[in-house]
Amino acid sequence: MPREIRDVVFVDGVRTPFGKANGQYAETRADDLVIKCIRELLRRNPSLPPEKVDEVAIAATTQIGDQGLTIGRTAALLAGLPSTTPGYAIDRMCAGAMTAVTTTAAGIAFGAYDVVVAGGVEHMGRHPMGEGVDPNPRIISEKLVDTSALVMGSTAENLHDRFPTITKQRADAFAVASQERAAKAYANDLIQPDLVPIATRSAENGWGYATTDEPMRQGTTMEDLAKLKTPFRPHGRVSAGNSAGINDGATACVLASAEAAVRALGRAARYRDWRDAEATATAEPAPAQPALDPEVRRVARRLVEQSDGAWVGHAGSAALLKLCGVDVLGEVATGLDAAVTSAARCGYPIAVKAAEGVVHRTERRLVRTNIASATELAEILRQWESEPEGRTVVVQPMRAGTEIALGIVRDPVLGPLVMVAAGGTTVDVWDDRALLVPPITPRDAARAVRGLRAWRLLRGHRGASAGDVAGLEAMIVALSQLALAVPEVAELDLNPVLVAPDGCAAVDVKLRLVQSSDPTNPAPRQLRPVPR
Repeated sequence: MPREIRDVVFVDGVRTPFGKANGQYAETRADDLVIKCIRELLRRNPSLPPEKVDEVAIAATTQIGDQGLTIGRTAALLAGLPSTTPGYAIDRMCAGAMTAVTTTAAGIAFGAYDVVVAGGVEHMGRHPMGEGVDPNPRIISEKLVDTSALVMGSTAENLHDRFPTITKQRADAFAVASQERAAKAYANDLIQPDLVPIATRSAENGWGYATTDEPMRQGTTMEDLAKLKTPFRPHGRVSAGNSAGINDGATACVLASAEAAVRALGRAARYRDWRDAEATATAEPAPAQPALDPEVRRVARRLVEQSDGAWVGHAGSAALLKLCGVDVLGEVATGLDAAVTSAARCGYPIAVKAAEGVVHRTERRLVRTNIASATELAEILRQWESEPEGRTVVVQPMRAGTEIALGIVRDPVLGPLVMVAAGGTTVDVWDDRALLVPPITPRDAARAVRGLRAWRLLRGHRGASAGDVAGLEAMIVALSQLALAVPEVAELDLNPVLVAPDGCAAVDVKLRLVQSSDPTNPAPRQLRPVPR
């Protein structure tokens, strides 16, 4: 069955500044040069997750020492790619890096890869061409090639013999023009954006920073080149001025299938929009946020003492959230008479559920909905009399609206995080959620809400009335203020929050408070210590 050949896209490419042999990279490892290139590619392309790189192919001609040990694999590991990312080395002399590109591109076209990194490195100062080579004697004795084929300069002289119209003057003129073009490109900042600066070291001179190509000779003239010796043949045509230099350097690029590139471009566009929104945030002042009620801290301290790390009851949770401007549906009632009175105030139909000390109410059948009368309510409460948790209940009016989940979690490194997600059971099925780091502005809240797949439901899907999105965003901002003001909040779950055209309210609330070891530092945001 024929296989469709896919299009391959060059996504990005970088290189180190080139150094002269025994020059700025004299005491810098070859593998470190290409490692820095791979790291720079990942930095420049944040929409490319490292684990999405399917292969790393790195070329090197003299594959010994710091250019050996399957440099494609070792460079990938040292650059921070996962241990599951394979890699290999290529040797095709001067065409090695190009072959790394064409070989991996063929794999993408065939469908073996989606994203690859390809490149090459050569440290001719550390590893001169031919180092450690032991040619088989048959190559010369059987005259498979001319002896000059083992020396690149002699081969170049042979090419001049074969093409006599390529005179030394033409070669020198091309070399002068190359220097001029390079100087002009540097002046116009055309080369620098793709250079990866390299920290260099010298036992004698200390640390340095390589930012430009070392072999360039700006101002070179035809007269200068005419004075140079031709070391490969007396009165020859090949000199140091019109030949490739003996240089050190590395390069790497990202190749991808067109499909993978489009997906990455979409992620990059969203990242750009996010950065642009942050950059222009001062152009549109955010609406003033209401100050948090100072009573919040006092109520929180009291609840911490009462709950001792356990789940806070519905009444206490609702009271704390009410001070933050977050409404929780329903009234707490103990006993049948109180429940009937609360139901009359709410208006039938109602829902009723156990109020205290129950996390999984639905599984224990301690939640009932669409109760239409006091008689039906009384029968349900009589069935719950045998359950210790069923004596105190929450009576709630039945409301419609789009279900959203909000909450607070506390990360040991980042501190408090506010969760915004699709509500009900879909929060786990869709994995449609966002985590925000407080302090959260109204603009942050709006962006998080509009980023949900449930956004279409909130704005009115298929003719339905739009929900109170502004009220939902205000609730998110309020949770951000609570997370920062009350570091004792270990976990808060409002699921679902019903977003209706006439307002937002939480239907269910789970709150756990613990004593904070450092109440003045609610958000540590510290980097994890690096193992030594």
